[in-house]
Amino acid sequence: MLRQVLLTLHQTWGTTTLLVSHHEVDVQALADRVICMVQGRIQADNAVGERVNDTVQMEAITRISYDEARQHWLIETDTMRLQSANPAWEKWRVGDLIQIGSLPK
Repeated sequence: MLRQVLLTLHQTWGTTTLLVSHHEVDVQALADRVICMVQGRIQADNAVGERVNDTVQMEAITRISYDEARQHWLIETDTMRLQSANPAWEKWRVGDLIQIGSLPK
């Protein structure tokens, strides 16, 4: 329902609309152009339906620590900082490669 309302408004106004979404269904239904960003950096800029290489961005961990007060892990790479309370993060070490994003198909 909301998708249809957004599409109708966009068509009625005839203006450019910026929609931020993490849902492929919304993107396919509403967009004619998709810009994929990871940590504020453009990773891809394509027309909807245009295939791109299935590229996964991997980065090395440069720092990892556990914040006892907040009870969460902090992982840093050259381009980003990630936080999580997930206990599985205990296995990561400096130098390990982590997947930080993938480009849309």
